[in-house]
Amino acid sequence: MKTFADYLFIALLTLLPFSFTSCGGDDDLEGNSDFIELTFNGKTYKESIPVFGYVFLEDVFTDSEGRGITITNVSIDAFEKYGFSFMPSIGHFARKADWEFAKTGECLHKYDFGNIWEGEFDVENFTLVTELEIYTDGTFYGLMDGKHYVNSIKDVKDGVQVEGTFSGTYYCSENRGECEIHGRYRMTLNVI
Repeated sequence: MKTFADYLFIALLTLLPFSFTSCGGDDDLEGNSDFIELTFNGKTYKESIPVFGYVFLEDVFTDSEGRGITITNVSIDAFEKYGFSFMPSIGHFARKADWEFAKTGECLHKYDFGNIWEGEFDVENFTLVTELEIYTDGTFYGLMDGKHYVNSIKDVKDGVQVEGTFSGTYYCSENRGECEIHGRYRMTLNVI
C-alpha cells in the first residue's frame, strides 16, 4: 500500500525543477536561517534548510473551514549523511488574509495528510507530517503518536516564518521496532 510519502516523493520529483528560484538577494525569504533539529538515538542533529530546499503544493486543498491550504515540503534531505531520512511537510494557510486566524499552540502531528488521489485529504493550518527511513536496513518508520507545537509566527518578506517543536513515537512494521524523535524547526512558508 502506498503511503502519502510515496505519492509526495513522486510529486516532488515532478515539481522539483519548478521549485528553484533565483539566488538574488531580493528573493531571499530569510530562509538562510531556516533549520531542522532532531534528537534521535541519543544524538542531536541540526541542519539548515536552504531557500531552494522547499517545494510548495499551492492552494489546492482546504481546511475544515473552507480556507485555502498550501503544503510546504522540505525537499532537501539534510540528514542522509547521517544514515537516515527525515523530511517534514507542513500544511498552512495559503493566503495572507487568512493568517489573522493563525495561532501559536498545539497543532496536529500526523503520519500523512490522507489519500491525495482519492480526494480524502485532511489538513488544518500547521498540520505537520513526518516519516523516518533508516538507510542501513532500508526500513520505514511511520508516526504512531506525536505532538506538535507552533511557538512563533513571524511575517517576513513574501512569506511567514514559523518556529515550532515536535515529538513522536515511530513504528516499523517490518521489524516491529520503535523509536522516539524530538525536534524543533524554523521554516519560511510561501504565502500569496
